[in-house]
Amino acid sequence: MEESLPGFGSSLQLMGGGLAVTFIIAIAAGILAMTLVYVGSALLVLDRFARVSKGWRAPVLSAVVVALCFAVLSTVAKIPGDSVFTWEQWRETLASQFGQTLLSSAVFLSAVSLGIRKLSQRSVARIGTFLTAFGVGLGLSAMGNSSVAPITLAVTVALGAALWGYRSLRKTGEASTLEWLFGVAAVGLAPGAALAFLAPTLQTLALEVSVLLIAVLIGSVALGLIPLAIAGFIQMRKSVEWFIAIRYLVARRRQVFISAISAICVSGIAAGVWLIIVVLSVMNGFE
Repeated sequence: MEESLPGFGSSLQLMGGGLAVTFIIAIAAGILAMTLVYVGSALLVLDRFARVSKGWRAPVLSAVVVALCFAVLSTVAKIPGDSVFTWEQWRETLASQFGQTLLSSAVFLSAVSLGIRKLSQRSVARIGTFLTAFGVGLGLSAMGNSSVAPITLAVTVALGAALWGYRSLRKTGEASTLEWLFGVAAVGLAPGAALAFLAPTLQTLALEVSVLLIAVLIGSVALGLIPLAIAGFIQMRKSVEWFIAIRYLVARRRQVFISAISAICVSGIAAGVWLIIVVLSVMNGFE
């Protein structure tokens, strides 16, 4: 019996290590599933502001500003930090990047504007969530571990089923936004999960399609939907939302206390988020 104890201990150690790895993968899959759902929620919010946009001047101006910001970021990324560039070289690089970004912005802005006119707000969120989940699923299927995509799909289905069960207990008739977003995300992840087992030889093609699809989605949101949302947000100055926001952020002279409380709350939340990001970054660096 004493001879079997070391083998039993090593078996327990291997079992514990396997459970720990499975738990870590499940947590990562849950975070990824929630990220896909939050992408759909963000599309709902941006689409809400984009539909308010009227005319062509405000969207075009917003698109130019956004394109300029992306051109500056891409120029800084292209220039090495240890190199010395003259103003002429920096200006030529910036002009080239701005021209390419502006052309891409014109294409994405036209496509997104047409899509918003033809589709409803819920349809835009569903299509965006499905395409994002489809691209992420293909990318996960191209990883070395073939179980990541199925586990992500299983966690997404489990979260959607939990929301459905909670709705059934409360006896509410209509499905919530999160519930159908989880359903759409599960449908989008299904092809990648099936591809990981059925066709492992197509991993290179799946990775290329995933990168291309995600790049198109990022361009549609960053260069198409965001400029329209900025234009719509500016044009909502006379709406009820603007009135309430300005009323409680910038109070009258005799009600400075309200403005002080709002400033303290906004500053406190911003400082807390900043502190959490810094601490997590430092801890990850140490690890």
